[in-house]
Amino acid sequence: MSETKAKVQFDGKYIAKLAITLLAITAVAALLLSVVYAQTKPVIDELAEQTKRESMAMVMAGATEFTPVEYTETEGVTDVNAAYNGTELLGYCVQTAPSGFGGTISMMVGVDTNGAVTGVSILSHSETAGLGTKAMTSEFLAQYTGRTGTITVKTGADTDINHISGATVSSRAITDGVNIALAFIAEGGVN
Repeated sequence: MSETKAKVQFDGKYIAKLAITLLAITAVAALLLSVVYAQTKPVIDELAEQTKRESMAMVMAGATEFTPVEYTETEGVTDVNAAYNGTELLGYCVQTAPSGFGGTISMMVGVDTNGAVTGVSILSHSETAGLGTKAMTSEFLAQYTGRTGTITVKTGADTDINHISGATVSSRAITDGVNIALAFIAEGGVN
């Protein structure tokens, strides 16, 4: 038996028709995505702002008003708000973005006028569920309250933060975020 090989012929019109069809499908998909994005962006932005306000209230108990302030751009600091109770300045809510195991951890750190941590809250993260998220519990985050200066993650030391086994990178990232906020306020980063 003899085998025959089929010759492949490229038809320019056929290829052009396929390319135009693919371009049309891509254009329609892009248009639909942009319409959906335009419709959902205001809702997403409002939810993010609400989360931020709730987080500031959590890390700076007693504050009744939060005012955005101008600040010196510093690596890791993404936003700063002054926290007031009436006219009394209680401190600052510093939003930081340290790098964790799964990516950036967006967090809010409250720092009072004496330079002590008043609270820590996680806004968003991509850490591993069940491992990295163990470092985001209220019990773990409470270790930072009242701390000043530079904080380190160690095991067994009363003056340091005890890391979470299996979530060491996340524990260190959160500590980095708190240290960024403490150093920022101590060095006069608020204008």
